Amino acid sequence: MPYKIGCLEFEWDPVKAASNVEKHAVDFDTAADIFDDPDLLVKGMILMVAYTVRGEDVCRIISARRANRRERAAYTLQTGARSQT
Repeated sequence: MPYKIGCLEFEWDPVKAASNVEKHAVDFDTAADIFDDPDLLVKGMILMVAYTVRGEDVCRIISARRANRRERAAYTLQTGARSQT
């Protein structure tokens, strides 16, 4: 299912997307939103998104989940920002 933000188009396997929601409670539409936010935050959450670039402007999302404690600490250290979670 394609999803467009700016000049990038996002796609994913709908079966994998449904599985990701069950496993991680993060849908791929929400995951795609981090590419449109300079702070890489979505609804105050720091997400880890696995993706691959296809062609010049297509990103295929593979997986998305909330960042773990160590990943959030690294993000905070690098950006000085704090998430709400």
